[in-house]
Amino acid sequence: MRVSHTDRERACAILREHLAAGRLDQTELTTRVASAQNSVTFGDLYALLTDLPALPGMALQSETSPADVRQPAVKPAARPFLPTGPGPGQGYRVAAKVLLVLGFFTLGIGWVVAVAFASAAHRAVAPNGAVPRASWSGWAKALIAAGILVPAAVVAVAIMAALGYFDSGPVPGPTHKVQFMIVGEDPKAEVGRFSLNADEYSVSGEGIPLPFTQAVDAGSLESIRIHAEGLDGFDGDSDGDGMEDEEYLGGTILTCTISVNGQIVAQAKARDDGVNACEVSYSN
Repeated sequence: MRVSHTDRERACAILREHLAAGRLDQTELTTRVASAQNSVTFGDLYALLTDLPALPGMALQSETSPADVRQPAVKPAARPFLPTGPGPGQGYRVAAKVLLVLGFFTLGIGWVVAVAFASAAHRAVAPNGAVPRASWSGWAKALIAAGILVPAAVVAVAIMAALGYFDSGPVPGPTHKVQFMIVGEDPKAEVGRFSLNADEYSVSGEGIPLPFTQAVDAGSLESIRIHAEGLDGFDGDSDGDGMEDEEYLGGTILTCTISVNGQIVAQAKARDDGVNACEVSYSN
């Protein structure tokens, strides 16, 4: 049934009464009054009053209105779904915060996974803008497991390394080229007793020709030592004059030298006092 100007004004008056009662605010009143003034049928007017109670003595229909005009049944508007569980992406955000802290103890690995969780939380809204239920998909569960287990494994390995579980013994240090040299002023002379020591290397002997050199590899430069003694003696009657010659054999003055990696680090010369022994040592 179509409405008249009087019906429209009656609807506007009812709306103003509801404003005065506090059921409507000014914005709602303005919107509904504009709709009432443009209404065509009683159904349009009843749609504006469906959520408001009837006011005594202010009926929308006049006594002269047809009796068969009835207020149409208006289907209540569907309410948007409100999830009962955590908000969308809440689980991802919590995991990202936890991994952000763990990143300080896992050399930054936790931060990488935290970025993935933060991205998942940002995308936890359906493309059409609807609010989905908070759910954990299979890949999300796997990501959570990796984000927790990987940093935990790194921390465990770091603790085990600090406690020495992976120690395989002392790490060998660099080796050094150590050279021993014994020379004499007489090229035909021989060295008598001698001994050489360097790290785990040790050798001794006697009666070897000069010059004498020996090179060894040493891991330590502690207590490197040479001790050498010259051969003493006379040649007897070498010229056949019946008298013993006084030419001294083996009394050549010895010089002992220690070199490390091609550089001379210690050198000593024997004294010409009949003993003719040189001794030199080096320690670093």
